[in-house]
Amino acid sequence: STDICSNPDNDMTFVYKNDLGERRNCSSKGFFNLETYKCDCAGGTYFNKDSKDCTCPAGHIWSEVERKCIESRCAPGEFEALDGGCVSCDDTSSYKINKEDENAVALCNACSNRYITSHQGTQICAYKKCEKTISFPSPEGICLDCTGETISYIASSSEYGQEYCNACPNRHYNAGKCTKNITCEDGKTFIDNQGTCIDCSITTPVKIGVKEETHQNEINACLACKNKSGQANRTVSDKDGYYTECIKTVCEEGEFMGADGVCYSCNHVSTISVNENSGCTHTKCGRIENQIDNVRYCAPGTCDTTTGKNVLLSDGSCYPCNTKTVFKATQDECDACGKREDGELQRAMIDNGWCRLNSCTYGESYPLSNGRGSDLCYNCEGYYEGNGACGNSDFGVSYCEACGNYVADGRCYTPTSCNKGSEFRANKLYYFCTACDYSDKIDIGTHSKHREMCTSCVTTPRFFAENYCYRCDSNEAPTASTQEEKDSCTKCPNRQVDTNNQCVLIQTEN
Repeated sequence: STDICSNPDNDMTFVYKNDLGERRNCSSKGFFNLETYKCDCAGGTYFNKDSKDCTCPAGHIWSEVERKCIESRCAPGEFEALDGGCVSCDDTSSYKINKEDENAVALCNACSNRYITSHQGTQICAYKKCEKTISFPSPEGICLDCTGETISYIASSSEYGQEYCNACPNRHYNAGKCTKNITCEDGKTFIDNQGTCIDCSITTPVKIGVKEETHQNEINACLACKNKSGQANRTVSDKDGYYTECIKTVCEEGEFMGADGVCYSCNHVSTISVNENSGCTHTKCGRIENQIDNVRYCAPGTCDTTTGKNVLLSDGSCYPCNTKTVFKATQDECDACGKREDGELQRAMIDNGWCRLNSCTYGESYPLSNGRGSDLCYNCEGYYEGNGACGNSDFGVSYCEACGNYVADGRCYTPTSCNKGSEFRANKLYYFCTACDYSDKIDIGTHSKHREMCTSCVTTPRFFAENYCYRCDSNEAPTASTQEEKDSCTKCPNRQVDTNNQCVLIQTEN
């Protein structure tokens, strides 16, 4: 300090290296006092000269969660079992404990010869009884033979479980499992995180372990993978931040690499986004690259668009007209497939931008609409008590009406499915027939059939206004916007339309 000589008494304070060392050696129950440069005890503990550590007073135990001493219901050297009360730490059995009780967890942790594990959502205070190099602990705290089955057991996530698993001569800990050491065929297969040999030619990324826990065996096996030409074709990646994956870097002949790291066949019918040097335009692949909105795509090189064979989409994808796969397309692109030999449209339905195959029989069935144009047909009697989603496309409507049905809000309804006079048809979320005496209003939409059923109620008269069907004795006063709605209102003997065009109850004098 520049003012050292002007300080009173010219005193200087030195912090020695061994004092700083004490700060590093403070236990979890202590803290470093910046005034004394020593460790002080915290959370109600006191310094125990024998153990040379901070200790809780008798009848208490340290809680790492609360960072203080908490009252113990068990005597020193005991822990609290969920169904057995206080149990000696030296008991050689494993016991369930209450994982929500911090005290019970702390008591188990205080037993130097026990550890906490979990199995199927249950917390267990297990006894350390496995013999190192011979066995390792299961999730239930049971010792398993190192030379047991070749499948991977789920080992304890505690350090004890990992330590004993890794001590097995023929096993290692990987991603929560004690995995048997296996040797896959060098250069042709690698080991996934289930302890299974996977063919190096697999096109998708494969998890081989958890990041920073992956055993070198799995890494080496992945890196040793080669393609049919003898070229190394896989590498290890931790790009997702948690799992270590074995991913493909070089595709086989007849494949190209997608931007998602997956290898696709050169005969793939659709367009796939790719990065540079994907192999898309290689002469042996025969595809073409195009760019849309700064994204590079690999599209089929040729597409035979002879009537009824294939359809070429604007992004370069080529789809066979007879495929059951639904795909994004315009109405013109969908219609380009033309007609089959029997004259029926082969592709005709556009459902929210998806082109689907026509597999329904005109006058006998109508198509399901689910936002992806699934290849499924309902018979004319429908589904859900006489209604099913058919969409609002010309295709869906025409097939529904050919059944003698009608379309309301994208659903195909049978006109006689509800009991006239005692039931009416609701709309949207209420697909079923509703009893006329239902107490509340219900959305019926504006379709004439639904409105007709609403006003046909005899058991409990009803009227409609806007999108809803009301009981005549309802206290609500909806607006009657059209003459049709006003007429419906006044059919109720106890209602009238006021000057504000509201359908209100007629007030009578007592």
